[in-house]
Amino acid sequence: MREINGKKRFRSVTFFLLGILSFLLLSFLIKSFPPGFVVNVSIFHFSIIFPFFLLFFLAVSGILGFIFASKIQGILMGLFFVSYLIIRILGLTNWFFLILLFLLFIVVEMFFLKAK
Repeated sequence: MREINGKKRFRSVTFFLLGILSFLLLSFLIKSFPPGFVVNVSIFHFSIIFPFFLLFFLAVSGILGFIFASKIQGILMGLFFVSYLIIRILGLTNWFFLILLFLLFIVVEMFFLKAK
């Protein structure tokens, strides 16, 4: 933690290392498996898309949380990027959906700033 203008700010190296490790695992996942790959565990079938989104969220949240010195902002930015990718996968490619998503995350950010 460091102080900026009398406010304590979060800046953790472990959060940054989590982001870097997630980014490395994400790059391994992208390089090693095709997008349609399915993992079969007993009677369960998992698409490789779910670990992709989880690792992408952790990588973006960790790195941006370290850069912005705020866990909340890092997590919100990670959720924004993952939500945008999911919207694109679902075929909602109109620019209006991006603007709505952006406005939604601005409102959520303001809610967290107001709660502090």
